[in-house]
Amino acid sequence: MPLLIGTLASILLVGNILITAIFLFTFTFLKIIIPIPAVRRVITHILVFIANSWVSGNSLWMRLTQRMDWSIELPEQLIAMAGTLSSVITNPGWISWCCSTHSTVEFRCLSFS
Repeated sequence: MPLLIGTLASILLVGNILITAIFLFTFTFLKIIIPIPAVRRVITHILVFIANSWVSGNSLWMRLTQRMDWSIELPEQLIAMAGTLSSVITNPGWISWCCSTHSTVEFRCLSFS
């Protein structure tokens, strides 16, 4: 069973990358060759949508193929400040990516015209 789940997860990962990459590269190429600022701004919003879709696709295939049990405990002195805390991911590599894609993350649109 783990081999089947691992194979399915790999297929979904590669499929998500390929589908996303086709749209990402297409719209990136269009943004490079089209000099009109208004069109480039629209393409930037499309690229942000594609990035958000990629993150959502990753979360979907991970949720479908593996169960993640999150256990987060706050020290007593931080519980009183819980409403003011923000989360910062400090561990390197794929762990940061995995944690950040499973939280409610939405990229903000930054326009580099």
